[in-house]
Amino acid sequence: VSEGSSSHQEEPPKDRLRETAEGTGRHQELLYELEPELLRGVPLHVSLGKCGSYWEIPDNGMLNVNPSLYKLSTPVDQLDHFLSHVSVSVGVVYSVLGLRGGIQLTLFAELEFVPIFLPDLSECFWQRLRRCILRRPVMVFMDKLCIAQHDERLKEAGILGIAAFLKCSKRLTILWSPQYFARLSPGGFELLGRWCTFEVATFLNQGQTKNIDIIPVGMSLLLILLALHMKFQAMSIHWSLHIQQFEVAESRVGNAQMKAYRMLPLILYIGIGLMKEVDELPEQLQTFQVRKTKCFCCTSAFPGSSGKHQHPKSGATLPCDRRAVYKQLRDWYSEATWAQQDGKSSKTAALDSFDHHVRDDLASSVMRSIGGGWYVTYSMTLIYAALMPLNSLWINEAFAGPSGGDVQLEGEEQLRWVIRCSIRLAHQPVLAVLTLWLYMAMCKAGVILTYGCSRMAAALILLVPLLIVEFLFKMPVEFFMRITDDTSLIPVIPFAFSLALSLILWWMTTWSVGVDARTRAATSGMRGARERGEVKEKEFAKQLDAYGWDRGVSHKSMDSAEKESDTESQGTLHI
Repeated sequence: VSEGSSSHQEEPPKDRLRETAEGTGRHQELLYELEPELLRGVPLHVSLGKCGSYWEIPDNGMLNVNPSLYKLSTPVDQLDHFLSHVSVSVGVVYSVLGLRGGIQLTLFAELEFVPIFLPDLSECFWQRLRRCILRRPVMVFMDKLCIAQHDERLKEAGILGIAAFLKCSKRLTILWSPQYFARLSPGGFELLGRWCTFEVATFLNQGQTKNIDIIPVGMSLLLILLALHMKFQAMSIHWSLHIQQFEVAESRVGNAQMKAYRMLPLILYIGIGLMKEVDELPEQLQTFQVRKTKCFCCTSAFPGSSGKHQHPKSGATLPCDRRAVYKQLRDWYSEATWAQQDGKSSKTAALDSFDHHVRDDLASSVMRSIGGGWYVTYSMTLIYAALMPLNSLWINEAFAGPSGGDVQLEGEEQLRWVIRCSIRLAHQPVLAVLTLWLYMAMCKAGVILTYGCSRMAAALILLVPLLIVEFLFKMPVEFFMRITDDTSLIPVIPFAFSLALSLILWWMTTWSVGVDARTRAATSGMRGARERGEVKEKEFAKQLDAYGWDRGVSHKSMDSAEKESDTESQGTLHI
């Protein structure tokens, strides 16, 4: 139930742990408020410190984490981002979370406010140098630094108080991998008792669906390769135009071009794998069932013991995460208006209500953010940062004049020359949009090809059409810039065409994602109405056909999946 709804919610436990005896274990209630000292955050640049080593998991898990790490975090009243993840490598985190500071740092270096050697170091310290520009650091929740590891009681309070951290967070940032929505609770102690599904549930309950960002962790390497590819291409173009002026050997131009083209098979190979994962996310959400999420405590056991809910190393009894999460979901969703239909118990109906909340609200939000916007925003941020240093050369040339100042221009001719240089400046970002769209389209096509061949074969098959289309995108402006006089404005025509095409492609991506999201939401709503008895089977099928629903699972498979989950839940759902 979203915040502001008329449905009643029970007052959550506050400021203390509550335990009730249940069998040999303990039943624990989740905390919605924590003591001020326990509600902590860490600056983003600090969480990425030591080249991201804080994200590494030691060989012995979290059982012997350095207690001094807890001192890196500080008590906060509000967090900018709650970082939710299953298991993320250091390189992934550094490239995804660090690249946002690249634009500010690049501008900083271009204005020559920092020594010349810093641009090289900036590739590793973007967020830390960004802190020099912005007064207020970006405060985030990172489990390893914000939950105490040296004191079991503080650790337990921090884990059970995940909802309190989420309550004071502006945005939930999910570092998504295919395993994310399969986890109710941790896949091991190295994950600090994290409840991925519960984190999403808390944000949905607060009515903050629009404040959820989903970033595929697999895109990090792809972004880096795309940025390097675009930079090598821009360098080869610039050097080819100024071989004599900069005394650049032709072999150097050829080497830059070869480096750019050698990356293409790898870019396609990685991109096809990423798109295959991303395409599975909508279906993963549409078939989401909280009963089928994995729970570490229910699958762990002490070596030599046949029981569960035991610490894998010490053998100590573990509290059941599933029961705690289920109880909180019951408190939130048990009074939904349609929850008591068909004789279902309030316990089972509450879980069904949460399932539909994920399928309806979260799925629509995810389609808007991940369907078209995620790679555009992050890719353009990184690519622009890679291209900006080269653009400074065109700014210098605009004021110097043709041939490095050997030819003096005045009046209208000078204006025409500046316009041509401005086209050079703007063409690289426009070309980056076109190239990015082309690569993503090719990667999506590669997913289809993988049904008949291997991923590597699909990447090689797409290489030739990719080069042809990229050549057609790139060459019109370059061709007219080279064959026309230094004061001719003819290149404005192909540039305007490229700009219009890039804007149309960007708009089409956003529009199609919005339509797809609305369609999914509408069909999900009809599915819920049918289950409440408000829509008959034939009418439901007719409405599905009207919306052109041809992706994801059918309503029949959805029914069978839900019946299966209901059967599985009998005898195991004890709240």
